[in-house]
Amino acid sequence: MVPELLSEDLCSLHPHSDRLAFSVLLQMDEEATVLSSRFEKTVIRSSGALSYKQAQARIDDADSVDPLTKTIQTLNRLAGKLRQRRMREGAAATPQPVPLPLSPHRRLPPTANGPT
Repeated sequence: MVPELLSEDLCSLHPHSDRLAFSVLLQMDEEATVLSSRFEKTVIRSSGALSYKQAQARIDDADSVDPLTKTIQTLNRLAGKLRQRRMREGAAATPQPVPLPLSPHRRLPPTANGPT
């Protein structure tokens, strides 16, 4: 369990609050092909906190001209293209997360090929 100070404050994105981050900045074309990438130490500031329902409503709102909504729609479109590409290239499709059994010491169990 992560301490509450970390999970609820220091490691959480709160609207309009600066957070230090290590970011991967990607430039992509309309087909989600990475044109350039770089790693940077950054300060990020969240524009807002949305529930999944609120985010989906923005994705579905074809008439919105709000910049945040347009950004969410663009990211959703790129995510769809990346998902299609992964499936086309043979990624495993699972209908839900696959649980990983943990040992009593909260570590993944040893495998025949990996370290113990």
